[in-house]
Amino acid sequence: MEGGHFVPALIRRVVERHDPIEIWGDGKDRRDLVHAADVAEAALHCLRLEGGQAFNVASGESLSINEFVALLLEVEGCSGARVVHLEGRPRTTAERRFSNEKIRTLLDFEPRIALDAGLRRTCRWFREHRDQTRRTES
Repeated sequence: MEGGHFVPALIRRVVERHDPIEIWGDGKDRRDLVHAADVAEAALHCLRLEGGQAFNVASGESLSINEFVALLLEVEGCSGARVVHLEGRPRTTAERRFSNEKIRTLLDFEPRIALDAGLRRTCRWFREHRDQTRRTES
């Protein structure tokens, strides 16, 4: 997870209590996040359709990396952790937000796992599997 997507990278840093918690860039980039279990459920809903169609599986809302980190720190009970921004690190698109209107309308699907609940589940999973994760990274 060293070079992975920002969510698992930040979860690892927070669960392992890095000091400081490093954020690439200014943390103002915005992302639309949805839990993997909701994505899997959406895929099952799509199997009901004949023919191929493309759908966005999204919450329909975005939050900044800074807002995400604040929520993650709160969920993990370490709201007072020191956070630093690494301004010289590469950035990507400033905002990623998607409409989930099509999947909601055609398949009556909406993500059900709230971000804070999903973070709690994911942090717990990471703690339980941390040793296995480290073995596969090396």
